[in-house]
Amino acid sequence: VGHEHRTRDSSLRQPSKDMENIDFPPKQREVLSVARIDGNSIGWILNPKRFEGAEVDFSDGIRRRSMRFNAHWWRSLALALQRVNEDDPDRVSCWVSAGDDIIIAEYGEKGSKVVSDGIERTIMAFVESLDEGINRELSRNSQGPLTSVSVGISHRKEGGISQMIAETEELEGTAKKLWKEAISDSETGREMISPDKLREDSMEVNRMIL
Repeated sequence: VGHEHRTRDSSLRQPSKDMENIDFPPKQREVLSVARIDGNSIGWILNPKRFEGAEVDFSDGIRRRSMRFNAHWWRSLALALQRVNEDDPDRVSCWVSAGDDIIIAEYGEKGSKVVSDGIERTIMAFVESLDEGINRELSRNSQGPLTSVSVGISHRKEGGISQMIAETEELEGTAKKLWKEAISDSETGREMISPDKLREDSMEVNRMIL
């Protein structure tokens, strides 16, 4: 988590030897942006109750779908981080990766006024990879759900990292509510969320930062 996780990422994700004129990260750096990413109703995607005959292999069905989904999810995250860090080493790092909850952070030179979009590009690459991977498989079922995410992004302010993390949680919760409203009015025919959860007044998840 945090600095230790970033240090490990830095050692594993090095720029290609074939690339020339790469500017290495400055020695004095600070966190410029933080983003919280959360999968939308991932449990419903994996729920075997959506399929006929699910009662026969309930636990086995969950296990197999979870393993395949996780493989796509983490591969997409790894590719997104690799892509954004190719030209600018160690720009964006993953702080937390637990289930479908992800927190990533973007670093830059301390005191720099340069506005960077590294964290936004990482998220876009992550979503694109999900569409090309797991969603390509899920789209074969015209009525089934597709993988989507809710995201909250906060850029550095006077309050520092703790304020950014708190703001990302609030923004991600707002994005989740907007997503629920959007799929409620959608006419695509896809059941993106379980009927029971769609009827709930709130999709807020109580979280505690330890």
